[in-house]
Amino acid sequence: MAGVRSASQPPCIPDGERWPGTSSPRSATMKDVAELAGVSIKTVSRVANSEGPVTPATRAKVQSVMDVLGFERNEHAAALGRTRRRG
Repeated sequence: MAGVRSASQPPCIPDGERWPGTSSPRSATMKDVAELAGVSIKTVSRVANSEGPVTPATRAKVQSVMDVLGFERNEHAAALGRTRRRG
């Protein structure tokens, strides 16, 4: 049946989808983790950055989905969020 996914497949990444101009599969995003875990992107961010209030049960659920998807925090993107503009 088209469009049906197993529980281990993220909902946002169609099978074999690749970034334009690359040969590698698309990496899992915070949005992918959030949708599969049933939480907000902010909750995924809090777990990934070990910040903010997250219940132990939710933290474990999000971490489990991160492990299944192979999610890795993007240090370059995180650095952009920390950069402040002068002006």
